[in-house]
Amino acid sequence: FPVTIRIAPRENTNRDVDLGFCGSSIEKRNYLLDQVGKEISLKRDIFVIGEDMVRALSSYKIAFNYNIADDINFRTFEAPAAGALLLTNYTPNLEKLFRLNEEIVVYDSVKDAVEKVRNLLSTTQKLDAVSKAGRDRVNSHHTYDNRAAQLVELLQQADYYEVGKK
Repeated sequence: FPVTIRIAPRENTNRDVDLGFCGSSIEKRNYLLDQVGKEISLKRDIFVIGEDMVRALSSYKIAFNYNIADDINFRTFEAPAAGALLLTNYTPNLEKLFRLNEEIVVYDSVKDAVEKVRNLLSTTQKLDAVSKAGRDRVNSHHTYDNRAAQLVELLQQADYYEVGKK
């Protein structure tokens, strides 16, 4: 049976990690994590999945992300859903999904990422506002139910599929 884990901030989880990364360990991403980690403390949760992933993300104030090859990975949605502020590299079309620097924060270099982390941690009001806005956006626009409805609508518009017809 498939298991669905609801991505939401876990109760009784302290946001005691200023900056965390949860994801896979690959060469390009590791280099970036190493560079950021030289400048500011970065907790790495590598290959953490399921409920443990949700707990890890829920413990972060800021979730560091790096999309590879112009993709938009699952963490782009999971981190805000868990209540962490998402700090990610710019990926084409990301602005169609989120209001950049209002619902998620985008960086363009290691130096920029470190500066943004330091700024956000020193202005908790902005950190909290962006975290909440990101979570609200994911919960209102980026759920599996939303995606399924969009897919059905696209198929209907393309005349590939008609609901209720055999």
